[in-house]
Amino acid sequence: MFALTDAYPEAIRTRDTRKRTPLHFALSNAGRKTVPSAVRLLLNLDRSIVNSIDNGPLPLRVLAQYAAMVRSETEDRDAKRESVLRCLEHLLNADPEPTADFFTALQSLPEWLSQRAVVMKIVQNLLNEKISQRFPTAVLMLDFAFCKCILWAVAFFPSMFFSPVALVLCSGVGTRILFTQRRSLHSETL
Repeated sequence: MFALTDAYPEAIRTRDTRKRTPLHFALSNAGRKTVPSAVRLLLNLDRSIVNSIDNGPLPLRVLAQYAAMVRSETEDRDAKRESVLRCLEHLLNADPEPTADFFTALQSLPEWLSQRAVVMKIVQNLLNEKISQRFPTAVLMLDFAFCKCILWAVAFFPSMFFSPVALVLCSGVGTRILFTQRRSLHSETL
């Protein structure tokens, strides 16, 4: 393997017609005892291949598919599971991008492997990083909900809003329509 990667370093990122790299092929045989070393070598040479390249399959998903097959096997199951676990550790230690596809692939791991994965420090750090990014989204959603409540209140209880200034709080199209309707109602009563 060293001879190949030294002679053809660009081969590490080379893809076939289905956008699979050599890492994908190694992971599709993750139960063999030499595969974790090959995975480690490939990831040490180029850590970016741990992520999807040009919308190709995610290497973690390939490992999850292989691990699901190992679950039903009886011959050398413990040795294969150990090899798959080591491959997973190498993938996770390569700092994958915490995308939705990554977490979906992580959830698709068979139970025997997901139980080991969720207690790994790297998975906990990735989850914490992703959760911390959700906070700004939650604030925006609450802000939207607040504006919607104000619009609803103005639409159904216009007499409570004695001043058109209250309508300026939300500047959506619906607010302009309500303001126009309120003004026309006010002019009709005069």
